[in-house]
Amino acid sequence: MRNLNKTYPQWGGILLAGVFMLTPPTLFGATVTRDLKITGVFVDFDNNKLVIKGKDLLFGPGPTVVNLSNLALPVVTANFSKIVTELPPDILDGDYLLTVSRGADEHQNDDYDLTVGAVGPQGIQGVQGLPGPQGIQGAQGLQGPQGIQGEQGLQGAQGQRGLRGLQGPKGATGAQGAAGQFDPLPKVVLVPENSHPAIPDGLKVVCYDGPDSPSPSQPSTTCPVVKWAGYTYWAYSYDDNRSSMNIVAYRDVDNSIASQTEKTGARYLYAISVNPATRVITFSGQGGDTVTMTAPEPWLLY
Repeated sequence: MRNLNKTYPQWGGILLAGVFMLTPPTLFGATVTRDLKITGVFVDFDNNKLVIKGKDLLFGPGPTVVNLSNLALPVVTANFSKIVTELPPDILDGDYLLTVSRGADEHQNDDYDLTVGAVGPQGIQGVQGLPGPQGIQGAQGLQGPQGIQGEQGLQGAQGQRGLRGLQGPKGATGAQGAAGQFDPLPKVVLVPENSHPAIPDGLKVVCYDGPDSPSPSQPSTTCPVVKWAGYTYWAYSYDDNRSSMNIVAYRDVDNSIASQTEKTGARYLYAISVNPATRVITFSGQGGDTVTMTAPEPWLLY
């Protein structure tokens, strides 16, 4: 049971602007598992607020439903990392089950055992149970020096709950935090051709400096990639030289593969462009042939 009868530091949360969807994301056909998770709760008695901290707290189709046992709490503000709700001014001290729900799926729900107010005094010790049967005697160890037996002390009385202290003065406004790490749109950058992570079997890196490969366009020492929301997307060609590209998404935290998919109609990458109005990503290859990723496709990953 987690007792919240103490003060914690204020938690901050960043609400990602410009996201394309809030339903479970997939990348090129592969499902990425996410979970709504409560990591901590702070009871603000002075303002009658309940502050819930967690991860992916807006994951699911919504709306956000918060219950304290059988009591529905009105939501004041909510983002992916923090939810603030109203707390009844006459709430009694005790243990409650706090639940947050954004949908019917188990990944869109979480609960939290919450203690409001003081923990009650320790109860009277029960009667000592009967001794169990004696076990088999083990081998005798070396005899240590006998210590002096001290007298058993008396158990102290349970102290009374102290009065709530006066609220301190309001602190100065802190400096503005750094901008969030995710751009609202995918971004195209040039990276060294040999800087790619591990390539899946059957694929290869082929980047040219123009559409007229293999001549007069020449192999390029750099390759365009798409970076967005903690992922880097490489457009590989196939070892059998088919007219297709395989778009592979790598997680930036460990360069592991999140997903990959084949796009037919172009090979031998030389350029990538992003249309900010339509959110269409165009991969250009040999002879000016192109393949695209459009807004309904799963670019939203975090």
